[in-house]
Amino acid sequence: MVKSATFRLPGAAWQLYFAPEALLALQQHAQVGRLSRESVGQLYSKDLSAKTVVVSKVTCLKATYARWARVRFDVNQAMRERETLFDEGWHCLGFWHTHPEPSPLPSLDDIATSREHARAALSVTNGMIFAIVGTQPLPLGLRVWCDNGIDLAAMGSIVTPPEAGGSDGLEIALSAELVDEESEDTQPSNSRHV
Repeated sequence: MVKSATFRLPGAAWQLYFAPEALLALQQHAQVGRLSRESVGQLYSKDLSAKTVVVSKVTCLKATYARWARVRFDVNQAMRERETLFDEGWHCLGFWHTHPEPSPLPSLDDIATSREHARAALSVTNGMIFAIVGTQPLPLGLRVWCDNGIDLAAMGSIVTPPEAGGSDGLEIALSAELVDEESEDTQPSNSRHV
């Protein structure tokens, strides 16, 4: 079992570290049963200015609609959660949700949702994190992207086995392909599906 995972964009000066408690929280929502439904939530960090941004809080939003391959959430609920946690010193990095596949890839709906939220947040951040939890044990089943409002870029992961105390881990090469799906709507609607 891997204790943590680090993701980074090629050429970026920063990296994203999922603390053990964050991976555990995400793993608890993985869709491992035939009748499981997608889940959705948000990712938080205490410090956005560090070279290594640590995801140490994972929340689960109440779904307004959930099926095996689709989930919707109330954007107003997500915003209220962000405001409450911001008052406690937490900064929202973006969203996570589950997929019923081992190595998840974003759907067109996922890309549209990511793009809407990234564009809506441009006044306060340069991009948003978008993570998908697959059915493989984490961190292998976790895929992460960064959306800057124009491009959705895959973040490659560096997996550190528990017996290795340092940052020299097995690097999983993920394509840093950019997904460019133009959307005219820059504000998230009140109910989004991913």
